Amino acid sequence: MTKPCSRNSVYNAARAAPLLQPLASRLGVRVLKPLNELDAQSVGRLRGLIFDLDGTVLSDGRLSREALGALWDMADAGLRLIACTGRSAGWGEVVARQWPVHAAIAENGAIAFVREGQGLRLI
Repeated sequence: MTKPCSRNSVYNAARAAPLLQPLASRLGVRVLKPLNELDAQSVGRLRGLIFDLDGTVLSDGRLSREALGALWDMADAGLRLIACTGRSAGWGEVVARQWPVHAAIAENGAIAFVREGQGLRLI
């Protein structure tokens, strides 16, 4: 049985990335870096961003003005944004309709709402 990632496990994975880089290079794989550690050239190659809600974009369950503004800035820059959450389908639908995202994945991947024109497609 696998455990869901916690905020601490994500932080620990980010701290471990430099230690894993030599092994990853030998295996021919890349280690993901936190966005704030990317150089300008790497940022320029991004096509999209998949992000979690709780503890990532939401603070204490709330979407701040700054976080929403950052999402709009990324969407306006042409990045395809996909919100991913373990929350219910109802939350996923609201996020897909109200936030500047291409899609919202909810219920730990069981359901997705994808923007199509003015509507949503349920997957």
